[in-house]
Amino acid sequence: RASSSGQARVSAMTTPVQQRLETEAKAFQSFQKDSSKMSQAYSKLLAQHNENNMVLSELKLLDEESKVYKLVGPVLLKQDLDEAKSVVEKRLQYIGDEMKRTQSHMADLEKKMEEKKTKIMQIQAQAQQAKQAAQAK
Repeated sequence: RASSSGQARVSAMTTPVQQRLETEAKAFQSFQKDSSKMSQAYSKLLAQHNENNMVLSELKLLDEESKVYKLVGPVLLKQDLDEAKSVVEKRLQYIGDEMKRTQSHMADLEKKMEEKKTKIMQIQAQAQQAKQAAQAK
């Protein structure tokens, strides 16, 4: 009879611990989802950056008399070579800034995920200690 009341105390004690553990696990999973989204966004930005770098290198190969066209909807419009280079350089700058911002956000998420992982491990250790203490009684 004493062991059954001890079991009841263990399950009553672990319920708040289990709730904390579930809360922390959900937060960790949320951070994982956000990290995955950020990683995908970074991959897209990297592809855009590489593509624009190739465009800029091609524009630099052209001489001043070369004709440059820009696709606007279904229409090709003539564009000044210097203007085209300037537009691509500005786009590269913007993409580079977005890549830095995304990397910073990813680093913050990694830090938060590590903190949650540590907290989860602490809660699990506390639960294990409580369980062992209750069984020893």
